[in-house]
Amino acid sequence: AAKTAEVPPESEADRLARETETYERSGQFKAAADRYEALSRGSGIDAEWALYRLGKLRERHLGDSEGALGAWRDHQRRFPAGSLRQEAHLSIVETLVRLGRNKEALGEAERFLARYPNSERQGELARIKERLQP
Repeated sequence: AAKTAEVPPESEADRLARETETYERSGQFKAAADRYEALSRGSGIDAEWALYRLGKLRERHLGDSEGALGAWRDHQRRFPAGSLRQEAHLSIVETLVRLGRNKEALGEAERFLARYPNSERQGELARIKERLQP
């Protein structure tokens, strides 16, 4: 008889990520946000990814710019060396610009350029900074 490989049980993080994607695809954005929040309370790449995506979902689909900024700032605090740190920081700058909070956006753009001098997004941030300067 052929042996069948045992499939490891699904982790809580995997279950939440799968549910989140299902809710998001079907337009159930509040339910997706709830799952992202739960997933973000964990640690590691799953939590980092969830915080970043929570910000995007709040900004794009829930009309909650302040909530999005909160998620990305939490990302900065919890994952200062995370793989999505530049994207989270850029999202903060872009959202502040959209909200017309130009002085705050300028400060964030300057911090980005100082923190990531070799970023592939440096030119984009330099242009934003130039537009925002009085």
